[in-house]
Amino acid sequence: MLGGDAFYGKSTLSLELTRRGYCFLSDEMAAIGRDDGPVHPFPRCLSVRPTSAEHLEFDLPGEIDESFGNHLFDIEELFPGRMGSAVPIGAVCILGDAGMMPQTPGTSSTRLVHIWVESPTSVFLADLGRGKGIANLVVRDRGDHTLITLTTGNRAAVAERVRALCVEHRVLLLGISTHMGHRPDFSRPPALEAISPSQAAIYMLQRFRGGREALLKATPDGRPAHLFAELAELISGAACYTLSVGPLAQAADLIDAIPL
Repeated sequence: MLGGDAFYGKSTLSLELTRRGYCFLSDEMAAIGRDDGPVHPFPRCLSVRPTSAEHLEFDLPGEIDESFGNHLFDIEELFPGRMGSAVPIGAVCILGDAGMMPQTPGTSSTRLVHIWVESPTSVFLADLGRGKGIANLVVRDRGDHTLITLTTGNRAAVAERVRALCVEHRVLLLGISTHMGHRPDFSRPPALEAISPSQAAIYMLQRFRGGREALLKATPDGRPAHLFAELAELISGAACYTLSVGPLAQAADLIDAIPL
């Protein structure tokens, strides 16, 4: 199982592993049986960015989705016979970016704020970094603009502070987001680091999308603690890791070497 925010290459890495002989079960959603424990196939069309096709170095079948410009296709079109059947969880890999910040599993990406500005001054950056509750300020020059990423416990307040500071320092604000995924740096060598199943479970629950309330209602007493304990038990037999992303082939090599 590969977990991670948008732009971390989950689908690309999945396709590379499938090309190496792994079976494919699902994209975007992992259907874990609450009674029996295995991950079940969840067939759906894959949506893969054009840049993924470039990294994989092969032509993707299917049509281009006009809304997002992504390739849409069924896994059987690309790898006939590779749609797998229900199987126990052997390993969980949480994808992260070592160059971004020391983001351990359980640190929710919803605490990230992304800011795009033009020519920020050192005084502006210093004032921004001194803001209450702001941490892990990372500044990256993108040529025609600068991307600033930070973590905070109060995203709305920080967004307002950013707007005010841009006006005060006459810095052009190109955009601000409190909900999108960070685009990691894939140039660094990837690395695996072992974590506990409980750490992986915290990460997975914090990023769970849709149906949380229905899951809680089907849990004794409807308590989040019980849902966490149930998920931690379901993945207790799996080898759990964080995987700092890097070049595709090297990242796939590390996963390929995990003893299952």
